[in-house]
This record gives sequence, structure tokens and C-alpha cells, in this order.
Amino acid sequence: MGDGVICDGWRGQMVQQAVLYDNVDFLECLLDGDEIDNINSCDSCGRTATYTAVSNNSLKCLKLLLEHGADPDIAAGARCQNMTPLHLAVLDCKQEAVRLLLQFGASLTSTDESGQTPLSLAREISNVNAYALLTAEQEKRADHIKKYSASLCRACSSGNLNDVKKILDECGTNKMQVLNTIPDHDLPPLCSASRVGSLELVQLLLKNGAAPVCQRGSGLSPIHFACDAGHLPIVQLLLMEYPDLAMARSVEHRLPLHIAAANRNVEILKCLLNHSYPDMLQQTFQHKASEHYYKAGFDINAQDSSGKMALHIACEHGLIENVKALLDFTVEVVSNSTGNDTFPKQNEDVIDKASSLPCSRQPSWVSESESRDSYPTCSTHTLRESGVNHLLNQDSAATSVLNVASSEGLAPLHYAIKMHHPDVVHLLLCSGADPQQPAVCNELTFTPIMYTYQHLDLENMELLLQHRAEDIDNKVLMGAFLSQDHNVVNLLLQFKASRDPVHAINKAEMRRLTGQSGISGPESPEHISSSEPEMRLKSPVSPIAVHWQGLSSLHDVDLTCLAHASRRLNPALKHLQPAAALCAITKIDISHNAFQSFPVSLFMLPSVVVIDASSNQIREIREEEDNFFTAPLSSSLEEIRLSQNKLSSIPAYLFRLSGLKFLDLSYNTINELPPEMWLAPSLVTLILSQNKLSELPHISRDPPTPISRKMSQHIKRPSICSAVPSLGPHRMCSGSLSSSDADLSMSVFDLSSESGDIILVSHGNVSSNEVIHVNRWSNSIKVVDKDPWKGAGGQGGLKQLVLSKNKFTVFPTSLPCYAQNLEVLDISDNQLENVPSIVDLPASLTELNLSRCGLKTLQPWSDTLEVQQETSCLAVSRSGAFSPLNTSINTGNSSPSSRGISPSHASRESYNSLTAVLCTHCSHTRLGRLEKLNLAHNKLVKVVLTRAADGQMANADTQSIIGLESEFIQSRLLFPNLSELDLSMNLLHNLTSDIGEQLNLRVLSLRGNRYLRELPPKLGLLTKLWKLDLELCPLDGAIQDFVHNSRYPVKDILGFLLSVLEESTYYNSLNLMLVGCHKIGKTSLLQRLRKEGKALIKPTHWSDRVSSDERNVSRQTTLSTVGIDINELIFDCGSKGSVVFRTWDFGGQREYYATHQYFLSPRSLYLVMWNLIDGERGVDGLHQWLINIQARAPSAYVIIVGTHVDVLRDKATRRNFPPDFEEAMVGMVEKLFLGNKEPDKCGLPNILRHYQCQL
Repeated sequence: MGDGVICDGWRGQMVQQAVLYDNVDFLECLLDGDEIDNINSCDSCGRTATYTAVSNNSLKCLKLLLEHGADPDIAAGARCQNMTPLHLAVLDCKQEAVRLLLQFGASLTSTDESGQTPLSLAREISNVNAYALLTAEQEKRADHIKKYSASLCRACSSGNLNDVKKILDECGTNKMQVLNTIPDHDLPPLCSASRVGSLELVQLLLKNGAAPVCQRGSGLSPIHFACDAGHLPIVQLLLMEYPDLAMARSVEHRLPLHIAAANRNVEILKCLLNHSYPDMLQQTFQHKASEHYYKAGFDINAQDSSGKMALHIACEHGLIENVKALLDFTVEVVSNSTGNDTFPKQNEDVIDKASSLPCSRQPSWVSESESRDSYPTCSTHTLRESGVNHLLNQDSAATSVLNVASSEGLAPLHYAIKMHHPDVVHLLLCSGADPQQPAVCNELTFTPIMYTYQHLDLENMELLLQHRAEDIDNKVLMGAFLSQDHNVVNLLLQFKASRDPVHAINKAEMRRLTGQSGISGPESPEHISSSEPEMRLKSPVSPIAVHWQGLSSLHDVDLTCLAHASRRLNPALKHLQPAAALCAITKIDISHNAFQSFPVSLFMLPSVVVIDASSNQIREIREEEDNFFTAPLSSSLEEIRLSQNKLSSIPAYLFRLSGLKFLDLSYNTINELPPEMWLAPSLVTLILSQNKLSELPHISRDPPTPISRKMSQHIKRPSICSAVPSLGPHRMCSGSLSSSDADLSMSVFDLSSESGDIILVSHGNVSSNEVIHVNRWSNSIKVVDKDPWKGAGGQGGLKQLVLSKNKFTVFPTSLPCYAQNLEVLDISDNQLENVPSIVDLPASLTELNLSRCGLKTLQPWSDTLEVQQETSCLAVSRSGAFSPLNTSINTGNSSPSSRGISPSHASRESYNSLTAVLCTHCSHTRLGRLEKLNLAHNKLVKVVLTRAADGQMANADTQSIIGLESEFIQSRLLFPNLSELDLSMNLLHNLTSDIGEQLNLRVLSLRGNRYLRELPPKLGLLTKLWKLDLELCPLDGAIQDFVHNSRYPVKDILGFLLSVLEESTYYNSLNLMLVGCHKIGKTSLLQRLRKEGKALIKPTHWSDRVSSDERNVSRQTTLSTVGIDINELIFDCGSKGSVVFRTWDFGGQREYYATHQYFLSPRSLYLVMWNLIDGERGVDGLHQWLINIQARAPSAYVIIVGTHVDVLRDKATRRNFPPDFEEAMVGMVEKLFLGNKEPDKCGLPNILRHYQCQL
């Protein structure tokens, strides 16, 4: 009957009892009545009537139940091992029950508590009959399901709704299996319906229990097919029924998002992104660009098997709307904690409430700097998680995610470039994609610029360049040069320009050019110069600096390319003539290229200020006779750099550029310069180092040669140069004379007025005096208070001239007359025969470099007076037709003999003798402004810093030695304001005492003078000297000690020399302090020292004053010092005299420690003693003594003395210590105290040495 007990009062009890008693009639009556509803009810053990019928082998009741619709697959409870009726029939070997259950569709796949199916159970218990029945039924059912499944798949593929309904009706109980069977070669029914796009069909399948079964082999789910086909309603329906499909991955690890990103229906992509997923399905992901977390139904930045995100796919297909949807999507931040290593739980319901508004993307025309200043960032709790994500840091968040590379090594930007989608490229760049991120293809790395060049995509290349992409190492440009791809070359060169923040545009010249071009209307010169904002926007407002340096293959300049570069940064110039665009260029750098000839067209750019053409192969610059100049030369050009080329000559018109201030011609092969270099109107700095110059040019006496009409129109010449090229505004002598002769007046002043230069004649403080017999063609002198050679400010002309590393053997004596305002002169690294005299140097010099010139003597400097009387003025040869005299002429009523003889036409020598006396440029006897003088690396034995004195001056000098600041000494100085003097690497045997008169000297270098053994005492007078270089100088005496040991060597050396100058004497007396602990051997050491020296006074020790009872102490025992014992000790040092030590023997008892500090003085030598056998304890005590000395006597000198070394070396006691005990203790002391290079910073005094002794 069964093993269970049926309780009273539960539903279905009557049916169970009828089966239990195998009462078929009663059961039939019950099932025909209301008990039919309880046919599947279970008892307390979970058993149904069907299960009971099998258990009791009531086959008729079993058949009756099954015929009335009883479920044969309801498993019993745990007490029955969760077996179904079929499990029980197999277990009990009830074959008829098995056959009956199979007939009514019992499941073959249900499992019991142990996980066994009926078939596996039959095999386990070897129920052969049941196993055969089950196997046959399984095969039968499989064929049946396969048949209906194939029919259903065909019907779904065709979208025939009626056929599908018919097939489902025919399937009967196998309908679920038919719907969810995965065919071998066909799509599952739901996948086929999703791909066809029949919404009604999909609804029917879902209603009948169709599961979202994936395709065999590909793993694609129904939503994948719906996204691929672009059926939005079906995607929405599937997400409503099965929201977890959004995170379903195919075999290629593709989410539906990846499929939707490649579909043109952007609404599908938005549906997937914006669908409200249940909290139970949401997962927590970490933002790839930051350490924040967010919740979503799937990983929005998930990558497929090829490493592609949805953004990669959308960019590859060029679907800009999809790209925008991905970029604009936002999620809410869950956690922004960076220190938590654990991800938040997936079912966490607490989410930070924050604004989810998308971040505003900046317009494409807004620059990066402007966007940061003008456009606000989004909320800190809003995270853009798709391609461009904005959180706390816009740059890092956006760049990190946008620049994720796929397995192919390509970022989204690279895919857009590869497939030529410029609109997508533009959107990505505006959204923050890195224009410099390299692409890796076949183990080769390409920058985006290289990648566009590889795909011959100029449009995308221009977009990248607009967003500051760079051609690293100019690889693309080099390739374009080699392939002669001029379009790419011009495009890249256009973007090698930037706004020039330093220089300004020549607006006047631009208006003139636009006026000549006949432009009218809004682009006319009047409108361009208008003050209205709308009109000013149409004129160039940004000066342009062109950076074409280091391109290697560049050998020519295309003005059209320059115009395009200017227009790119000045959009208002796009509708103007190219000449107007060229007006905006203010700086051009074409250095480190392959130019063979200088592009002189650059000289005609109206606003150019700086031209750098250094490090090329330039061999020539076109001359003015070549008729190449089609426009006026620039009046704005101020700086030209032509260093490191192969120039052998320079055209003269280069020095007639009216605005040129800086010219670098170094490292060329120039052997000759044009005389016009002295006539440059504004030239301030001229660098001619490393050339082949042996002399400087002279202005010819011959009449000036006329200038070609063409050049006279194109070159703006200042003042006199416009009519007389041999004259310049900077080169007339101060206080020039003008003749009353009409011819002379016309030859100079009238021509000057024609060129616009006005020479003012003083009528106030300067008087006009009659002069008789000055010369044959003049009878009066008119003194002019302005030097025409000096320009408008009176201080013009060349100020810096570098002539180093040339072939000069004779110093150019024309400099005082040609460059009287010169401040810096560098003529180093030349082989000069003699040093130039003072009159050969411009009086305005502030810095003079004569190093490495092979100079052996400076004697000409002391003979300044004689040389000055013989110097002739070169102003005559410069003027040609005019000889400007100067104010050194006596304009008063003097006798004819005092004025000299005027020159005649036949006697040029007589005339030169007159001008020699009258030249003011060579009348100086000192260089009053010179501050820096470099005479290093010469062969000087003696230094000359003062003029030679006559007999009276010598007498005055001997009488005024004490008055170091006397007027006479200062008057003899050649360089009274000298502050830096470099005499290093010479052959000086001694230093002249005159150096002590250079009271302004601050830096003095004597390095490498191997014969210099002493310094003059007067050097101590240089109170402003702060740097004194004496390295490699074998100096004798105490100075060498100061150099090596003093913390402030310059101060100590000067103090020592000053004391010598004041006839100071050595004070050979010093305190000798002996400090240490009690019974350490201080007194014993002092007694030993007394035996080596001699006592000035017989020492009386305190022990002589103790009571008589204590005098019986053995003489072998040394009594301890009480308090302090003071005495004197004398040592004879031979030729250096005697040294007197005042000895202080401090008592080592602890009671006296507090009093010791009052006797420690800085000017003392300390013997700090310690007991070696005390080990580390003794070292610690030693450290305390050193700290006390440094505190009371900073930087005092100390010698450490270790005592009782005899105990460590005696055979009887040394076994009490380790073998290397002494070495270890000594090493510890040296490491702690003697190894510090700056002991004061460690709180220690100056420790000289460490000794060990036995007492």
C-alpha cells in the first residue's frame, strides 16, 4: 500500500485514498466531479496521486489519472529523494508503469536528489527492460522534436505567422522543447523571427515560452540579430522580456552594443544605453579613466575578442550619430573612493544622487586654453562612460578612454582615419582624442600624421594638424620631400607656424600694399585701418612666427606657402591678396636645413623682424646687381642669423637695412667685409667669430660711387647714406666743423637735408669764432653740438663686436674712429703680435676679451701717452670729400703757432698731421668704462694696470703710499672701474702691487699660473673682492692653508694680506686645552709633553700644596687634577721661532663639568682624550665633549687622543679584548667624527686627526 501515512483534512485526500486502495470506480467518480482540480495535489511527503499509483502498482488508476491530465513529472518530496513517478517505476522495475508514463509524455530529463535521470538510474541499477524502453522513447522523441523544430525554423525564417501557429499546436507537450531546440544549421526560432523583423511573430514565440536561445557556433542571441537588422521594436520587446540579453556575449565576445554601434539606426544604440535595467542585473564597473565606479546593465566600454569597443566599431563604420550617442552618454558615479580595493556589491541600491546631464562638448573652433577658461566642467558625480568621459579632470578622463587601442593597435581615431571618415575624425578630436597617440600595425609604430600619409588622406591630415598633431622627427615631411609630394610638403609647412607674442605687424606697410593692389570695398586699406570692430576683424591681428628649422631637406622658400601659413592663423586674410598675408610674418626660422643660396625674398617681407638661417650650406647671398629685388627691402628687419654656413662674402646692402640691429655671421669662411659695415644705421651687435678675417675694412677716400636707381628705390637709407654711401649717421667725429664754403655745404648738409636727416646747429652755449689761416678755403669755424655719426640719440652705432677665432695678427686700430660707441669687444683666439695700446681701443668699452691671443707683454698700455701723440684720425679717409674736425681745436684767440699749419692740397701728410692732433676718438688715456677684462690663456709674465709715471709722479707715489685712495694713484689707473679680471693660465711670476688700486674689483682669476708663488700685500685693500680663483697656483706660506682649509678663503686671504701690508707680526701663542673624563691620562700626557718642550716658569702643581700626609704617595702614581691646572709650555720650531702653549689641564671629575664651559675659548687647540678600552661607551662620552666644544667655541680645532693603548697591546691583558678591538674602535671614531666634510652642520668642531698613545 505504501510507506506513508496520509493525514486527514488536506486537499486531494479522496483521490489519494482511491488510488491507495486501487478503487478505480471511486477514482473515476471523483475525477468526474470537483476532485479533478486536486488531481496533482500532494500529501505531506510531497507525493501526488500519480506517484502513489506507481508506488502501489495501481496501473488502472495510473492510466485513469494520466487520461484525466495528471502531471507525470511532479517530483516527490525530500523523504522520497525528489523522485518523479518515472524514477520510481524504474527503481521498482515496474515496466508497465514505465511504458504507461512514457506514453503520456513523462520527462526523460528530470533528475532526482542525486542528479540522476530515469535513464541513468536504469543504467545504474541494470534495469535492462526499463533502459530499453527509455532509450527507444528518447530516440522517438528526438526525431519528433527535430521534425517540428525544422518546420518551425523554416516558418519563422519566412515570417509566416499562420504556419508557426499550426506547428506549435501540433507539437503538443513537446512545444517547449521544439521552441528552444538549437538546430545544427538553422537559427533558433526566436533568432529567426528577430532577424526577419516580425514583431507579432516574436510576441507569439515569447507567449508560448520561447527562450532567447543563442545560435549554435556563433553564440549570437536574438537581440544581436535584432540589433544587426535594425528592428527597434523587437529590441525593445526583448529587453522588456529578457533584460539580461544586453550583457549576452557572442563567441567573439560581442555585446549587442557592439552590433548596434555598426547599425545606422542610432535609436537602437540609444535604447540599449538608456534602458532601465533591474537593480538585480546591474553590475559595478570601474571607470577606465579614473578610479571611480559606476553601475550599469553591461560594461559600456567592453571590448570584443579583437579588442574593439563600441566606439571603435562606430568610428570604423563612419556612423557619426552613433559616435555622438556614445560620447554623450552619461552614468552616475557610485563610489569615488580610490583607496578601496573591493568593488561595491552588484546589488547595492545606494547610489550617489547627482546630476546626469551630459557634459557640454566644446565647439571645434574653441582652443584648448580658451575652453578651460571659458567653459565650465560638468558635475563631479557625472561620468561620461563611453568614449569621452568627464569627471574631475577633463583631459585625463577623456583621453584615457578615447585612446584605448584594440588588439590591432588602433584607437577609434585611427579607425576613422583608416576608413576616411573626416567628420568622425573631427568629432573625436573636438571631444579630446589624442592627436599624437601612435598606431601599432605589424609591430610598426605610426603617429596619426604618419597614418594619414600612409592612407594618402590630406583632409584628415589637415584636421589633425589643426588640433596640434605633430610630425615627430619630421618623418612624414622627409618622406614627402623624397617622393616630391608638394601638396603634403606645403600642408605640413603651413602648420609649422605659430603666433608671435613678441613682435608686431607693420600695419603701415600692409595698408600701402593693399592700396597698391587696387582693393576696394570691405577689404580696402581704409576699412582695414578702420577702428570699427567688424572691420578690424578683417585685418591681420596675429603676428606669425614661422618654424621651418631642422627639416634637413628644405632648400627653398615658397612665398605662397608662407601666405597660407599666415592666413591659417589670420582668417581675415583669406580674401586679401597674398602680399597682405605676408605682412603678418614677423619671424622666420629656416636653420638646420639644406639651403645653398639665401632666399633674398625674405628681405622683402614688410613685417619680418627676425630671420634665422644658421646651420645651412649657404654659399652666397645675391648681390643687388642681380635685379632680383621686386619690392622694397624690409624696414622692420632687426635680427639676422647666418652662422654655421659657407659664406665667403657679404653683400653691402645688408648693412644698409635701416632697422638691422643684430647680425650673426659666425662660423663661416668670410675673409673680407664691405666698408658699409661701419655705416649700418641701427646695427648694435655684429658677431664674426670663426671666420678667416685678417683685417677690418676701411672707408675709401675716393668719391662715392652712385647707387643703382633700382636699389635706391628699394633701400631706405638714413640721413647722409642716401646721398653719400661712404658716410653713416654714426661715424662723424664729435664736435664736427662745417665750412662756410658753398660747395662743402652742398656736399654734406644739403644732401643730408634731402634724405630727411637734420643736423642741428647750436646757437646757445656754442659761440662762433673767427679763425685766420686755418686753411686756404675757410676763414671761420662753426662748431656743431651733434655728431652726425651717432644717430638720433647720440649713443647709436655698433656696441658689440665679436672677432674671436679669426686670423688677425695685428689689432685693428680703426675701431676707435669707426666704432666709438663700442661696448663689448671679443677678439680672443687670434694670434696677435702685440697688445693694442689704449688709444687703439674705443673709449666706451665695458668688456674686453683678449684671451688666447698669444700675448707676451702688456707694455704698450704703460706707454699710452707716447702712442696717443702719434695716433692719426681715420675720419678723413671715411669721409672722402669731407674731413670733420673736432672740438679739440682751440677755438679761442690763440696765436698761429699754437694752432699749427693748415694743410694744403699738395701736402696730404701735413694734413694728416693736423688731424692726428684733432682726433677725439684717440685722445683718451684710460678706459674709464671697462668692467670686464679677460687676458686668460696667454703668455704674460707681468700685468700692467697703470700708466707709467714721470719723475714728479714717482716722487708723489712714494710719498702717498699710506694714502691708498689718493687722487694721484687713481689718475694713473688704466681701468678705474674694472670689476672682473681674468689672468688665468698665464706665466705670471708675481702680481703687480698696482692691482691693489683696483678698488672696484670683485672677481679675480689667477688659476693655472704655475710660477706664481706669492700675492702682493696690497691685494688686501680690495674690500669688494668676493671671488678669488687660486687653483693650480703654487703659493707659499699661510695663503695655501687658507685656500685648502678655510671656510671663507677669500675673506681670510685678504685679511692676512692686509695684516702683512700693515706690517703685522705672527703671534705664536696658543691655548692648549686638555679635556676628557676622570683618570683618562690628561695630566700624564701633559707631563710627557713637558719633557719634549721646556717650561717658561717652573711648574708648581697643586699636589705640592697638599698636606704632608699625601706626599708619601709613590712617585710612580700621578695624582688626579683638581679643578683646572694652568701653565705654559714652549716648543722650538726652528726657523719659524718658538711656539708658546698656555696649557689648561681640566679636572675630569663629574663635579667640575659644569665649570668647564666657562673656560672654553675659540682661539685654542683642544686635545680631547678618551679611553680606548671603554669601547663604545668611551666613544659616546667623546661625542659629548665635542658637542660642548662646538657650542662654546665654534669651529675650533680638535685632536682626538685615545689612551691606554698599551693595555690592548700587552700580552697579559690583550686576551680580554677581541683581536680587532683597537682597529674597530679607531674605525668607529674616524667614521663618526673625521668623515664629515662639513662638521659644523653635525654640531662638531674642526677635528684634525686621531692618535693613540700609551701613558
